[in-house]
Amino acid sequence: MPDPQRLIDSQRALLSATRDIATSAQDAASKVMQLNLRTWQTALAEGGERLSTLTPATAAANLPDLQLANRSALTAMASYTRELFEIGSGLQGDMLSAVQQQAAAWQTLISETMQAVPSPLFTTGAGNAPDTPPPSGRPVDGRSRPASARA
Repeated sequence: MPDPQRLIDSQRALLSATRDIATSAQDAASKVMQLNLRTWQTALAEGGERLSTLTPATAAANLPDLQLANRSALTAMASYTRELFEIGSGLQGDMLSAVQQQAAAWQTLISETMQAVPSPLFTTGAGNAPDTPPPSGRPVDGRSRPASARA
């Protein structure tokens, strides 16, 4: 049976893993906030330029300027999405790793505990075999006995 110190150490490891997950989540939230601030600052700075491009756009000659402005906005959106995905993937990886480590530790601890506990179902020795045949007169395997064996 695992000693109490091992259980205490396991609980400490679980608490440490929980703290690590919380720290990772807090770091990810901070990165998302920084990304949002940068994105909004860029959007506000470029918003004035786009507005000045769109205002005089009354002729087909202004179409290349509009396309360039839209392409720039789509590129910025793709960059934002990519960074957001990387932050989320990093957090997910940290959390998954911590959970897997704790599950493995608990599985080992439970396995050791189960192996240390004696079970009457798996004991061997005298007194475990039945002394009398089953009531049907048939052997335990269900086959009938030859006539000479029946008495």
